[in-house]
Amino acid sequence: MLDIESMRGPVLDLACGHGIKGTILLASEGYNATLAGLPEALAAFRRDVAAFHPAFANLHWGESWHDTIPFGAMKVRLKAETIRMKQQDVDVTLSRGTHVSPQDWQDLVQQDDVIVLDTRNDYEVAFGTFRGAVNPELDHFHEFPQWVKQNLPDKTKPVAMFCTGGIRCEKAAAMMKAEGFDRVYQLQGGILNYFSQTQDQKNLWQGSCFVFDDRVAVTSDLRAIPAPFCACSGSTLTTEAIKFPAEPFASCGRCIPNHC
Repeated sequence: MLDIESMRGPVLDLACGHGIKGTILLASEGYNATLAGLPEALAAFRRDVAAFHPAFANLHWGESWHDTIPFGAMKVRLKAETIRMKQQDVDVTLSRGTHVSPQDWQDLVQQDDVIVLDTRNDYEVAFGTFRGAVNPELDHFHEFPQWVKQNLPDKTKPVAMFCTGGIRCEKAAAMMKAEGFDRVYQLQGGILNYFSQTQDQKNLWQGSCFVFDDRVAVTSDLRAIPAPFCACSGSTLTTEAIKFPAEPFASCGRCIPNHC
């Protein structure tokens, strides 16, 4: 098992040394990162972090472009799980779904017998999702296993799942495979990779895609949407405010108690 405690400081120093901002999550089961910086700085960081530890040598890196850095600081956090599921028996190294390229995904999700499943939280789905996708209406990702047990009794039907960057699907697919589901497919690289590779040429996406940074959400051409406003106060909504579960993007959260 990796000593993530000893890895935290050097990884943070490498990122800060290259002027990179964002968040890296370190867990014994794997890693997750969303980073921003100049192209040459990110390339240098990828080279240096792979040289620092072989665990970082063969990671999948997705890319999108923005005019400014949409993060305020650089953080490296230690986690028990990269994505919290609260199921200790889920091991992404033992079982996983079949990765489907963005190009093949376009054909897969249009098949009549396939359940297209959005594994993201409800406030994210409110911004946009694939046409015809099932929304489990999750407040938190750890509710996903129970939802599957209650709503997907037929384990022989093919399930095609997706999330923002593909990380949540790694755990969701592993859980479903461990539960005995026969055919579990996951969108390789998630929605953002789908946008990058296909530009949604077949118009399968509806709306925008919520992202966890100051852009709030992006369109299928990976452009940031105009910042949404609170319906009550008129103030610009930040990413953290939008996560308020009672009102996904209509309110800043502070004014909800006065209007409920």
